[in-house]
Amino acid sequence: MIFNMSDYSTIPCVSCGNCADIAHILPCCHRLCQPCAVKDMRCPRCPDSLSGQLITVCVGPRPCGVCLAGCPGVYECSDQTCEDGHLTLCGECARQHRRARQTSSHQLLALWKIPTCSTCDRAFDLDNEVWFCKTCDAAIGTCCIDSLHDGHSCRPITPSLAAKLQSRMTELGTEAADRELERGRESSEEILKLADELYEDQDARLTELEKDILTAVGERFKALRKLLRLQDEQVRSDIASVRAELARVSEARCLLSAAATETARLQPREAVIAHNLIKNRKVEVADMTRRGEELCRLLREREFKQFLDLGSFQDLVVRIANFGFVVPWETMAVLESQKSPPPSDAPFDCHFSNHQPPLGATPSAATTNHHSVRGFGGLHLKSDEEITRLGIGSLTGQIGDAAGGSGLGQFRSPYSVCNRSGRMFVSDSLNHRVQVFDTDTLELVYTIGQRGDAEGEFCDPSGIGVDSDGRIIVAEYGNDRVQIFDRDGKFLHCCGTFGSGEGEFYGPFGVHVCPATQNLLITDSCNHRVQVLSPRGRFLFAFGSKGSEPGQFLYPEGIGTTLDGSSVIVSDKDNGRIQIFTQRGVFIRQITTAFERCGPLSGPLGVAADAQGRLYCCDCGNSRIVCLRITGEVLWCSDGSHEGLPVQQPSLTFAAPTGVCIDQSGTLYVACDHAVMIFGQERQQRVG
Repeated sequence: MIFNMSDYSTIPCVSCGNCADIAHILPCCHRLCQPCAVKDMRCPRCPDSLSGQLITVCVGPRPCGVCLAGCPGVYECSDQTCEDGHLTLCGECARQHRRARQTSSHQLLALWKIPTCSTCDRAFDLDNEVWFCKTCDAAIGTCCIDSLHDGHSCRPITPSLAAKLQSRMTELGTEAADRELERGRESSEEILKLADELYEDQDARLTELEKDILTAVGERFKALRKLLRLQDEQVRSDIASVRAELARVSEARCLLSAAATETARLQPREAVIAHNLIKNRKVEVADMTRRGEELCRLLREREFKQFLDLGSFQDLVVRIANFGFVVPWETMAVLESQKSPPPSDAPFDCHFSNHQPPLGATPSAATTNHHSVRGFGGLHLKSDEEITRLGIGSLTGQIGDAAGGSGLGQFRSPYSVCNRSGRMFVSDSLNHRVQVFDTDTLELVYTIGQRGDAEGEFCDPSGIGVDSDGRIIVAEYGNDRVQIFDRDGKFLHCCGTFGSGEGEFYGPFGVHVCPATQNLLITDSCNHRVQVLSPRGRFLFAFGSKGSEPGQFLYPEGIGTTLDGSSVIVSDKDNGRIQIFTQRGVFIRQITTAFERCGPLSGPLGVAADAQGRLYCCDCGNSRIVCLRITGEVLWCSDGSHEGLPVQQPSLTFAAPTGVCIDQSGTLYVACDHAVMIFGQERQQRVG
């Protein structure tokens, strides 16, 4: 409702204490000025009050700009010829303004939202004044008095009528509040009861599922062990049969040789008979020899394929780790400035759904807006399809720029990058130092070293790694050694000297700490091998030699492992390939071509693997990053060369990328040119 009452100009606002041009009477009878009402329509003194129909009161000091009789302005003419579009008019002057020939085309704007007639919903504007029908107990317009309220007790709005309506609203507001509060209590009790039932049901189902899984896994492993024993017995039986056959062949050959020697002492007739016997015996021995050779060939061809293929168990572990998901309950708490009063007809309506996606299902687009918890540790890694379609994500942070420099936070040819425990470690090669940054703020924490060959000094530091105790391992390409520092950058000891013997190095390049054993894996580049050291730096073993055959190297540089440490990944730079080995250095496979359309790898350097076993390789010669499965199938190339696959991320350009690492959250760090680029989680952007 709207009242034109000048005596309200002395009533202060309950929120700010000032008088204003437009005031609102709340259901609790307190007043709000227009600026405070725009921010929040609720009474600051009565926080439990409910919103209802507001009474808008027009007061000074904005009088009508035409009659100047103290009438409050209700409308404003927006035409520029009328006081530059700010002419304020009362209701009567606005009617005259609209009827005049010169101003009939002007647009009149209401200074507040005008309520509508309760009967026909027509606005209370210049042609429809507000009246009050006592019979219907409602505000009506002149449009409906004669037609729908004929014979009713209708009267115009007066201050005394407004006071009576205010008193009645206070009583009705209290009763309505009590009713709505009771409805809210009943609704909340029903929701709580339903939530308890759902929780108990889900908890019971999870308990049963856990028992079933443990039972099934236990029985399956018992069967597998039994099968493994039977297969082992069969293999040993086959080998025993082969050995027995070979023994008979050997015995027959010995007898044949002895018989041939004895024929020299026989008489002619006996010699002829012995000759026929030996001839027949030779045929039998030849047949036995062929059977023995065939058994040996079959045994070699079987390659023990009857044994279990335990390599597929890694996929099973990943699927178990990603089993199920939890979507947190969305809190109803909002900022005070964002709160709005609920609708008066249903202020406590709550929508509660007990629908949950089936176990193992993919969340819908609506649920992915929440912070989903997938697998262990609340991590969410992209699937292969998401990598192919969306790539590695957008650039969310960068340290350094293409110009490079020697100042703090600047780089000159950073070779490798490592992330662990909230710290990012970068080997700043041509500045002969290591820089350590905070991964959240990207601010420099400290630096290690300067140019030299003394303890704690560097000459072309290349590979860098961090073990579980926080110790920092740095390979020095120029000083042919590996240095170890504590978590604060204090020198501890160094390993190796120049040479080609055990524990000696010639141009060590890559460093990686095996997650399973904490052993140090070092690519001894110019010795064309990989050396494995204990966590304290003692030589354990080495594998590889110079060459281009499987298991051989030509200047290996990048090195990494899968998350469980079962597979060692080595970038064989001058052979243009990636080679995969076991923990003990046994060759598994090689990857020479990323994809048919991508072309071959050219000078691959840094390599890394994520929690799902995907490889990320710095294809330095092609100035790109390649993501592929450990079996060699390409998933994504930064230059977009994997055409034919649906790609939504534009091509990315990397100038000679050398180092790459990926943390458990899926954030990718790339050492490229004179900068470190970060893709994945949102963080504070820093450039230079």
